Amino acid sequence: MWLIDRDNQLTKLPVAKPGSQVWVPSDALVAHQVSLPLNRRHAWAKLAPFALEEKLIGDIDNFHFVIGLAQEDGQVPVLVLAKEKMNAWLDILAEHSIQPEKIWPDVLAVPYDKQGSVLWHEGGHCLLRLDEQTGLSGSLEWISAALRVRSDSLTKIKVYSDAIEKLPEFLRKDAESLPRPLAECMTELPRLPASSMNFLQGPYRLTSPLKIWFYPWFKAAAAALTAMSFYLITVFMQTQMIDNQQVQLRQSVNRFFQNNFPSGDVRDMRPSVRSLIEYLELNVNAMSVNPWLVLLRVDGILSQCKECRVEKINLNEEFVSLEISSSESFDSILPRLEEIEDLKKDIRSLEDLSEDGLSRKRLSFEFRVKKT
Repeated sequence: MWLIDRDNQLTKLPVAKPGSQVWVPSDALVAHQVSLPLNRRHAWAKLAPFALEEKLIGDIDNFHFVIGLAQEDGQVPVLVLAKEKMNAWLDILAEHSIQPEKIWPDVLAVPYDKQGSVLWHEGGHCLLRLDEQTGLSGSLEWISAALRVRSDSLTKIKVYSDAIEKLPEFLRKDAESLPRPLAECMTELPRLPASSMNFLQGPYRLTSPLKIWFYPWFKAAAAALTAMSFYLITVFMQTQMIDNQQVQLRQSVNRFFQNNFPSGDVRDMRPSVRSLIEYLELNVNAMSVNPWLVLLRVDGILSQCKECRVEKINLNEEFVSLEISSSESFDSILPRLEEIEDLKKDIRSLEDLSEDGLSRKRLSFEFRVKKT
């Protein structure tokens, strides 16, 4: 457990179970009570800044809002501090390689009295705990002036001091000595509802160590998962296609035997067997050629044509249809395209609509897959 004092000095507190809880000075805080819809707690972080906008000097985007639990009267306590101050505390902790789990204002270490507010005067500085979840701090002169304005609430304040003689007369009457130093009070963690006033809320919400470690690898892992999913889908589609072709081939073979070898037929089977072998070879060749493989072959050919670009593409289980254009001649790629069987091509001129205004030739071709 740690303490950042008003001089921004970091001190480690002696506790039996050390942790990464941090106490910070309450001087920079302002406590408010606002009305928020109790049935929309998930929206409090967005609503609280606008509920306090007229009470704050400056842009609400420059402030950090710490929201507690709703009280019995329906009001929600909110502590407001500058983000600049919050960032300065986090920088101090980062310099000492401390990842805080909780950050609380030191005023919540003051023992709470259900009868009313508690004034804690120690070392010439005062902390005024207003209720279970809020409070403020400042010099003895400033706190005394604030209390004089609210003299009606003095009867509800319990006063503790390490120098009672220095207190103003109106506070000295019922003052008591400090039961123990505030640093000892800080060795005990606050309980609900005070513990809800953790500063690590909203944009400062604590990120788990696992998430911090995994974040740099997240994009790579997402890309790998996407690639693996695409690969598995492709394998599944190809497997399904092969299964369908095998079913069709098996049905064709069964029909062939039923038509050529009726029950009791003892004629010479050599011609029939030779026809069957030719038929099987034809179907096996057809199975090895599919639109996807053709598209890969065409892509390999077009990749060598720097000026070629694909204008249209149509691909399904029966044929591949492409339309490409180039500002140069297709002489370099036509011989290789013509090696593909059943290729139908049509060369036409194409008026280019790009910025360079150059005329381009258009080549349309189609490859139909053999069907069994």
